[in-house]
Amino acid sequence: MSHTPEQRDEHFETYAEDVGDILRSLTQRWGSHEQLDDEDDPTDQRRCAMGYAYPSDESDGHVFVAFWYGGTADIVVADEGRNVDVRLPAGAYPLPRIRVDLLAEHMASDFLIDDEHTVHSPGELKDRLHVMFNNDHWGLVADSVEENAAIYRDYAKAEVLYRASMVPVAKTLQKMGESWGGEEQTDNTPDPDGNRGGGLFGGGGKKRFFVGYRAPAFRKNERGEAKATPAGVWLDLWQGKKGNVKKGKTARMVELSDKPTAKISVSFAPDGSTMQVDGIPKARAVTADDMRKILTQLWKQDAFKVRK
Repeated sequence: MSHTPEQRDEHFETYAEDVGDILRSLTQRWGSHEQLDDEDDPTDQRRCAMGYAYPSDESDGHVFVAFWYGGTADIVVADEGRNVDVRLPAGAYPLPRIRVDLLAEHMASDFLIDDEHTVHSPGELKDRLHVMFNNDHWGLVADSVEENAAIYRDYAKAEVLYRASMVPVAKTLQKMGESWGGEEQTDNTPDPDGNRGGGLFGGGGKKRFFVGYRAPAFRKNERGEAKATPAGVWLDLWQGKKGNVKKGKTARMVELSDKPTAKISVSFAPDGSTMQVDGIPKARAVTADDMRKILTQLWKQDAFKVRK
């Protein structure tokens, strides 16, 4: 049975406030400060904010609550007040949003929680949400929220530095590989020189190079404890057969059967403060341009002992 836009809006308005009150009861249990408008407070603390969207031609209306740890967010109002979103500030630790869709098919009190669970009354909605909260379905009950937030803040800074610096640093490393006289390997296509190894003790055969990288990563274990993996970009130099390239969404590397000639690595500090050339303590930089200059100078000085 189809319903007019006016009927769907009326249905949404009938239940939206009740759904919001039920979601708000979870925020009180979490002990968070609710942001109601565009406040400006950078103080880190447990925070939450409500948002919603009226029904459209493509979807039912919904109400949500966003949780995070950090400073105040931007409350974004669009479509003449029919849509309110929450955009977190840079470095804030995002925690799950809990969303409740108000299903208009039967014009009744039918609700869908996070696209997973359907309930059929406000009372059942409240009971289900609180059971899920008690079971820590959203990872909000864990004692490690503040500790995770501190790790995430550093990770967010490291990601900004990585995104700004990775490509120009990688291109500099690529030029160093070309200057060495190597052929760049980028994939695992058949190797016409595959039967030519590096000799009995390595070191012979065709010169090759590979530029690898690992993006910063933020993960939580089964206990909800966070860990950040630092980023890096590097240049592998070797002589002999092609290696085995392994690629993922956030990293790529090469496995070699021949003895490597050198590995020139630039590591990113876990807190996003600096980049450093591994093995050379004073070779630090805070911008990609400075790191490119450092690498170029080190190459000219043969600091890596690979130029002949």
